[in-house]
Amino acid sequence: MLRARHTPQQALSARQHALLKHSALLRFELSEQGRALRESLAVADQSVAGLQWLKSHPLLSLSTLLLLSAGRPKRLLRWLPRLWWGWNLLKKARHWLKRGTEFPPAQP
Repeated sequence: MLRARHTPQQALSARQHALLKHSALLRFELSEQGRALRESLAVADQSVAGLQWLKSHPLLSLSTLLLLSAGRPKRLLRWLPRLWWGWNLLKKARHWLKRGTEFPPAQP
């Protein structure tokens, strides 16, 4: 059986074609993997928008808290320590971000 001999130009052309196919496959895989990331970032954006809305309407948050305390004081007493912990965590996170560090140093 005779083998066809390829010229260097044909070999380069075949290599270029193979690389282009591989590149297209990689782009497709990257777009598929990015879809999950886009969905996660969309949820994060919605959360940030919700927090900004709450920050711009503090009276509504306070009135909701007062209604809960008037309606079911035991439930408020149960949630109060959790809310206090969350508030302190938020203050610490703001402080760390102002300092420019990501996390506080580990304590032994």
